[in-house]
Amino acid sequence: MIVCFAVSLLAVVWPMGASWADGGGYSTGAYSELEANETYWDKISDWFATAGMSEEEKAVIKSRRRAMRKYSDSQKAVLRKKKEIIKKKRQALEKLRNKENSGND
Repeated sequence: MIVCFAVSLLAVVWPMGASWADGGGYSTGAYSELEANETYWDKISDWFATAGMSEEEKAVIKSRRRAMRKYSDSQKAVLRKKKEIIKKKRQALEKLRNKENSGND
């Protein structure tokens, strides 16, 4: 348990120590919209995908992967919205049917 606690504490403190070392951390302009939304898994998979490549190749591959993630996320958001619309439409139709049935009785 002590080791797990130490590792979790280190995971929290390590990024703060890195920002203090450079004199106050990163500015808000240092993060692009895509990089700010990346998860650790995305960063790790990008690292494995670009290991051993030149900086130019890394930049191209990372930008393509980020664009594909952004596209995939937007497609998922569209599907969620469609499902919400269909659900609301069904609920509205059900309310309408219930009103018609209660008015006929």
